[in-house]
Amino acid sequence: MSVKYREGNEYVPFDFFKHGYSAMESSGVVYLREKYLKQFHGLCPPINDFEVPKIAAFCTSADSIPHLICKYGESSWIVYLDEDLTVELTRGVLPENIDNIRTLVLNSRIEAERAWDIAVKRYVVA
Repeated sequence: MSVKYREGNEYVPFDFFKHGYSAMESSGVVYLREKYLKQFHGLCPPINDFEVPKIAAFCTSADSIPHLICKYGESSWIVYLDEDLTVELTRGVLPENIDNIRTLVLNSRIEAERAWDIAVKRYVVA
């Protein structure tokens, strides 16, 4: 089964980066770009077509510490963009490969900071 998206007069397979990314970004949930999201999915494979792991920046207050929110199945955690890439479990259990996820964030720090900067701007606008 696949999700369809209406484009003009026809329905096409939904593609998050084509049909959903900019809408999510406009609302303040700023996912890492496709290259990095695919790397995250390599570490946390999608459970099914409808439960896809998430890694995104979302600013909840003007004084929030820069971070990424990660969700996989029923678990969620925060990776702070501090020097140590501190991890805070918010629900469920941390994945066994959390160190690999931290390495991914380290290797994509510029992208993570880009996402955070946009999330902060969206918070201020809202």
